[in-house]
Amino acid sequence: MRKLLFLFCLACTLAGAPSALADTQELLVTPYATAAGAKADTDIDLFVPETAAPTAKVAVYVPSGFDVNLSGALNTKIGDATGEVLAKGLGGTKLSLTGAITVDDPARYTSDPASQACDANPHAAVWLLTLSASGQSLSIPIFVDRTTGADAALGGFLLEACFASPDVPSDQGGAPFGAQLISVSLQTTGVIVNAPSGRPVWKGFITPYTAGTGASDATGIVEVRCIEPLPHTITKLKSVYSKKTKMVTITGVLMAGGKARPNVHVRLDAAATPNTDALKPWAVATTNAAGAFSIVKRLPKKLYVFAHVNPYYTLNCTTGPSTAAKGCVHEDTSGVFGPFFVVKPTK
Repeated sequence: MRKLLFLFCLACTLAGAPSALADTQELLVTPYATAAGAKADTDIDLFVPETAAPTAKVAVYVPSGFDVNLSGALNTKIGDATGEVLAKGLGGTKLSLTGAITVDDPARYTSDPASQACDANPHAAVWLLTLSASGQSLSIPIFVDRTTGADAALGGFLLEACFASPDVPSDQGGAPFGAQLISVSLQTTGVIVNAPSGRPVWKGFITPYTAGTGASDATGIVEVRCIEPLPHTITKLKSVYSKKTKMVTITGVLMAGGKARPNVHVRLDAAATPNTDALKPWAVATTNAAGAFSIVKRLPKKLYVFAHVNPYYTLNCTTGPSTAAKGCVHEDTSGVFGPFFVVKPTK
């Protein structure tokens, strides 16, 4: 159910985003457990405008304090995945792809020319991302390593992947069916352990190709970030029904990293049944300086209610300067899932 709720919230977020979002890259990280030190199923989502230069390489730094399981058995499935590509070789058709993430053998890539060109260093682990649609498929190794040296200032672990150029024929090393990355979602299970309490920042660096070629463009690298508060919770949730007014008052507090999170929209979606597909927007409240919110709504019948906060974003990164050639172009703050609860009139 958590996955369905996340997809519902993400759809609402993107549908209501300003047009500027369509012109910038984005990194969105969504944990399904936000307690400090918890093993958390975690979604790592990357978005790239189709109007941008094709993506050659993505490097995502997991914040210091997190742990990543590097010891999975060969071929073990560690998550599902979805993606979207612009298939230039198929007339510019957009393809939605689905697949899985499995544990692969790093030794397979020590003599592979494309992998060595991406990163010639030995790797602690390799996760194989396999995506397919309509008889077409893509296999992309994700190299996973602990950071060392100057990289350690960016995070404790590095997830790195390279993409073949969509502007080079596939028989010359280009992408199958001219696939240009638009989005990819890694829905990991059991491999990421949360950091201690705070506001850790995930950092992604996206290297483009020089348009129309198979050469990467180091002068075009952009940075994208996602703040993941830990813990991040909707707490002290309480509902009180008035027989006189037939209204229900719902109150609660939004906390992020041990501090109140003010001036944020807490959303309640509701349905007459516990079916999450039936949820529709019902009420919105804005948290005050203490992170508290209050919603008063007429309640003619029993409702199943889901409380959540959508991801927030800014195009002006707030968490320090960037080392990317083009700077930091997008910074998200993770959303949070509250409880799924019932409110009903009392007799």
